[in-house]
Amino acid sequence: MTATADVDLDSRAETLRHTLVDQLMADGRITTTAVEAAFRAVPRHAFAPEVDLDASYADDTVKTKFDETGTCLSSLSAPWLQALMIEQAALQSGDRVLEIGSGGYQAALLAEVVGRTGRVVTLDIDPDITNRAAIGLERTGHSRVTVALGDGENGWAVDAPYAAIIVCAQAYDIPPAWTAQLAPGGRLVVPLSIRGQNRTLTLVANGDQLRATNSIFSGFVPFQGIGGLASRRTAVQLAGSTTPLNFMHSEPDDPVALAQALDHPGVQVWSGVTVPGMYYIGDLQMYLAIRLAGGCTGGDTEALIPDAVRRFPPTWTSGGNLGYLASKKIGEDYALGSIAYGPDAQRHAKQLVELIEGWDREVRGGPGMTVTICPRDTADSDLPDGHVIDTVHRRIVIAFPATGTDTASRAVQA
Repeated sequence: MTATADVDLDSRAETLRHTLVDQLMADGRITTTAVEAAFRAVPRHAFAPEVDLDASYADDTVKTKFDETGTCLSSLSAPWLQALMIEQAALQSGDRVLEIGSGGYQAALLAEVVGRTGRVVTLDIDPDITNRAAIGLERTGHSRVTVALGDGENGWAVDAPYAAIIVCAQAYDIPPAWTAQLAPGGRLVVPLSIRGQNRTLTLVANGDQLRATNSIFSGFVPFQGIGGLASRRTAVQLAGSTTPLNFMHSEPDDPVALAQALDHPGVQVWSGVTVPGMYYIGDLQMYLAIRLAGGCTGGDTEALIPDAVRRFPPTWTSGGNLGYLASKKIGEDYALGSIAYGPDAQRHAKQLVELIEGWDREVRGGPGMTVTICPRDTADSDLPDGHVIDTVHRRIVIAFPATGTDTASRAVQA
């Protein structure tokens, strides 16, 4: 399957495309010959008419649709991330694959990987996006891809079962349709938001459970439809903030008091824990998020944060109090702590700091986390050890095993 002459494959575009692929291979993003061949064959600029050739072949996101507030609704993901997700799907020639969240480009890549005997369905809830994808796929010689319009929550049963389902929007749950439409041994590659912590997980069935075999720190445009943020969130509008706090896997215990949290002065509490510059703190953020029941996202409070302090997710609430993970430069390193607002901000910040110190003692430098996703009706006694986050459809269990334990061997990056 090759691109047709309708696309202007001039020598500059071809040079840029091969340069991008060479870099993806050098960085270890592309590891198989099938995925390499796909990236070399598909002209990315045919799916990104908004930007010039250099931007088309940059290893970066291309945003393609916005709402009236300027929020991005659709994009072409960065090539490094698409490469990793396709590699994680472990597709073979002749496989069937469902892509949820369309743009056209990745569907064309998938079509190259599974070949003429395979089948690719790309599904999106937005007719503007499906029309755009269909045009690009036709122009590049990939009209065999089925472009479907529908809510991704329901998957696409018509062509199931699939060897892999790749989700390309920020999901907040794992709908039953997705697992029902996977073939035995199939893989679900999904960007899952867990109390505001976004990880692209590769999930493989283990009985009625799903286990993560890989994790990538990443972010996507929000999932739309009945499973999306707008449909399932509980929002609290902070006085003095232009954006609300959004609760997905937890509920505010006093939303009226919480709305006034920023009326109180900020309080800073610092731990004795430091990290070097450019240190990955994703495991700390996940460690905190699964332990803080009042976790949420949003809230435009940057203007209130002192210049020398940086804030990070997770955002944590209790009663009328609001707090963040924070850092400040101390010599060559960065101290970790919390900045909080509310009537009991000092205690609120101190609780988060105690957890930072627990992470430093128990988790830092360890093997990572295990993620097990169980049916929603699973009894507590049948769950594996770990912290449990209940969603509409699932019970997500996350643990941080110690080095040398039986479960450490299946830990993934947190």
